[in-house]
Amino acid sequence: MAPRPRTRAGTRRRPRALARLLAAGAVAVAGHPSLWPAGSRQLLRLGRQRGRFALPSGAYLGWRLETAYGAREGTPTIDELAAWLAWCKRLDRAAR
Repeated sequence: MAPRPRTRAGTRRRPRALARLLAAGAVAVAGHPSLWPAGSRQLLRLGRQRGRFALPSGAYLGWRLETAYGAREGTPTIDELAAWLAWCKRLDRAAR
């Protein structure tokens, strides 16, 4: 796997696609207070591993967006994210 691009200061840049997804997710959750707990849980589950977040690579995230939306720059709609969070909420309730 190729190393992630580094900024001038030497820190790793986050993939733009991930930033778009997180921003869209925040908007989706903000409009639906009943989904706040589910949104918080999913954010924590976003690959939390050994006390740190294991974020997906930019290449993988780009591929997932391209297969779902036809372009690497695709972003789920707010309604799609809200529906996914509602599904996560129902799944969590069913698991109890």
